[in-house]
Amino acid sequence: RVLEGRSVSGVETRRVTKDGRVIDVSLSGAPLIDRHGAVTGVVNALVDITPRKRAEQALRESEAKYRTLVEDATYGILRASREGQILAVNPALVEMLAYGSQEELMGIDMGREVFAEPGYWCLLMQRCAVLDRVDGVETRWRRKTGTVITVRVSSRAVHDSDGTLQAVEIIAEDVTGERALESQLRQAQKMEAIGQLTGGIAHDFNNILTAVLSNAELIAGALPPDSSCLRSEVDDIRAASRRGAAMIRKLMAFSRREHLDIRQLDLADVTDDLAPMLTRLLPENKRAGRDAGRRHTPYRDLRDHDRRRVWCRPQDGGDERVYLLGG
Repeated sequence: RVLEGRSVSGVETRRVTKDGRVIDVSLSGAPLIDRHGAVTGVVNALVDITPRKRAEQALRESEAKYRTLVEDATYGILRASREGQILAVNPALVEMLAYGSQEELMGIDMGREVFAEPGYWCLLMQRCAVLDRVDGVETRWRRKTGTVITVRVSSRAVHDSDGTLQAVEIIAEDVTGERALESQLRQAQKMEAIGQLTGGIAHDFNNILTAVLSNAELIAGALPPDSSCLRSEVDDIRAASRRGAAMIRKLMAFSRREHLDIRQLDLADVTDDLAPMLTRLLPENKRAGRDAGRRHTPYRDLRDHDRRRVWCRPQDGGDERVYLLGG
């Protein structure tokens, strides 16, 4: 181009120095033209731009590194305007909110469509304006499907050159599963406390029944042979005491204060034994037990009609009977 009489400027190329180093240079050139208009020479100017090129490369690598850090993060990351319009999101947030793509989330209003608690976005903006950053705040977000999740949010205010709040950057972690586990743990702790209380009451009541049963045995031994009426009453006391003692053993087993023996059981006998207790847990129009009938295998599908069932093993000669425990 220079030989054709045209000047060039800012052409980037590489040159090798005398000591063998490769450097980046910016080349500018202009032709030397005589009085007849012919090009008689060229004037070139070379500027070493190696430091600038290295800085540009380092910047590109840094941007790629932090872009990967955000794109591959397991936490949801977003930037939203002061008004609540989403400006940028990472894939983890797209998945967290059940949207199809990052583009689908662009322009979504955080205050109206994401935060499940009205007015929370304005409150968050006020806190960011005062504190610059807010860490570890738990709130509820609404997914595209309408389900509500619990998230732990940390946010940072973004200001312009005049110090005016322009946007906010948010990192969000879905803690719905953690909160569900905590709720289950609290429920388990409540049940453990109930079991301990039940065990204490059962132990005291067992002492009372032991005295009642012992006295009933003494009375039965002291009765004359012809006292059939009184003996029948004492037998009723002894039978009731034994039933109470059996119930206490179940309560103490529930509270884990009594050793549990693992052994084979006849499910028909277990059903008969548990029927009185289960009946108290059922609605008034249902009862637990087994009917006289043919013997059959007690294992059945528990998912039928999404109901929990007790399948009993009747005696020979009758029809199979099913009793519902719920639903």
